[in-house]
Amino acid sequence: QVLSTQSLPTIAAPEVMKTLTLSDHRRKKILVTGGAGFVGSHLVDKLMMEGHEVIVLDNFFTGQKKNIAHWLHHPNFSLVVHDVTEPIQLEVDEIY
Repeated sequence: QVLSTQSLPTIAAPEVMKTLTLSDHRRKKILVTGGAGFVGSHLVDKLMMEGHEVIVLDNFFTGQKKNIAHWLHHPNFSLVVHDVTEPIQLEVDEIY
């Protein structure tokens, strides 16, 4: 139960981040391209703490898994290792 309400502390993100629980009609499914990078991972943190479902799409060319490792266990978080230059079909409400 606790794992669905917060991040896990890691070396890269030692502070626990609490997540809100949004109703189904308020929770958005959001795709963050480059979400394992410096800027993208901070956006992921913000969106996760707001209670949204977040999909990170990254090829790890410059991003690092350690930047998002604290969310890997969370049921509202998904990681897709993929290059944005190749087509992919996902159903989402917003893309960043």
